[in-house]
Amino acid sequence: MLKNVIRLNIADKMFSREQVQLLKDGFLLISEEKLQKEDLLQLNRKLRTEGLQTMPAWE
Repeated sequence: MLKNVIRLNIADKMFSREQVQLLKDGFLLISEEKLQKEDLLQLNRKLRTEGLQTMPAWE
């Protein structure tokens, strides 16, 4: 998911501080042993709230 977010949004403009912080939080989250599906869904919602695409438009 994070790879898609970076790939889909890198050409638009520079990432804001808030967006970069969310990406950092996402990488920390996926490195945890007790990662839950709900954690990823919540991260996905936060990324979209910050104006980042998480999936291509055709999906």
